[in-house]
Amino acid sequence: MHWTFKRGDQFLSLETSYDRELGEYVLRWQYPGGGEDVERYTNDFTFRQRLITLEEDLRVWGWFQCGPAAVLRDGWQNL
Repeated sequence: MHWTFKRGDQFLSLETSYDRELGEYVLRWQYPGGGEDVERYTNDFTFRQRLITLEEDLRVWGWFQCGPAAVLRDGWQNL
């Protein structure tokens, strides 16, 4: 999944995927200045909890989701 958030004139991009080769859930941040962070989780519960916390944090920090989430064609686990 791919989400875009906006705060003022800045945009933040978040992407979630599943690395089948390593068996890890991946959260990738792309910052307004071009930087990027990647977080990896082996446990789906921990990954989901991180996403819930992150969503709350982004709201507190003044970021708002712009547009719907986009489904990525590749990279997600077949459930």
